[in-house]
Amino acid sequence: MGSASWARTRCPEIQHPNFLVLTHWQFTHFDGELRTFPCTNPQLSHREESAISPALPGDSGCLRFMLSLRSCAASTDGAMSRGKKSRLLWLVIFIIAGSGIYFYREHTRYKHVAIHDQGLVYRSAWVEADVYPELIERYQIRSVINLCDPGEMGEERWVEQRRAVERAGGQLINLPLPKTTDASDPVIAGHVAVLSNPNNYPILVHCQHGVTRTAMELAMYDILFRGMTADQSLAAMPLFGRTEHPTPIRAFARSFEDLSRSKFPQTAGKLDVLRR
Repeated sequence: MGSASWARTRCPEIQHPNFLVLTHWQFTHFDGELRTFPCTNPQLSHREESAISPALPGDSGCLRFMLSLRSCAASTDGAMSRGKKSRLLWLVIFIIAGSGIYFYREHTRYKHVAIHDQGLVYRSAWVEADVYPELIERYQIRSVINLCDPGEMGEERWVEQRRAVERAGGQLINLPLPKTTDASDPVIAGHVAVLSNPNNYPILVHCQHGVTRTAMELAMYDILFRGMTADQSLAAMPLFGRTEHPTPIRAFARSFEDLSRSKFPQTAGKLDVLRR
């Protein structure tokens, strides 16, 4: 029977005291003489590995030893690899979850919520009823101006919105705005009257998506009370993913600018009390 001699050594790749290096083989020859053969290619093994049958150089015992060693190393590398993959998987899950939360907040729950004129005018799409109390509290909103047509989003949502706004201490003003390019439309005078009342501010203006009709309403506000041109007003507004404002919005804003001085001179200075 043969035996393997082991010597403890430091492994440059795996710094662990339980790893040993096979230095030489000893076996008893058929003539009874104990012979020693050096291991020309020392290999690592673990102290707790099961004993390996000794063999002459070149015998399958060396091969079994090397396969066992490689399996040990592979299991170590595999554990490290699995750990890295697990951490990477959790990182990916975290990123996806974070992106989902951001998308939900920005594009669903707080869709197109933005400050238009700090302290006075805010904008949004039609958000869920439970969001209005939060916005009213955060921005001290006194009036929510709904530009949608009656029943546009369903009767139930109208009822829920009014209940939520009034319970939060605000007032809901239903003020449908036609998608017109003609600022001389008689309906526009009612919008100017609401915008000219300082008791309505701060206001939150919204339509269904918070884009087209909301931009038209805010352009009227900017032209009347901020001394801006139609183009200046629209240039200062967010596009919400678009490259430019649609042609009908630009046409309406320019039409309103042309008519505002002659048709609505009574609005001059109406909101000055709010800016002092």
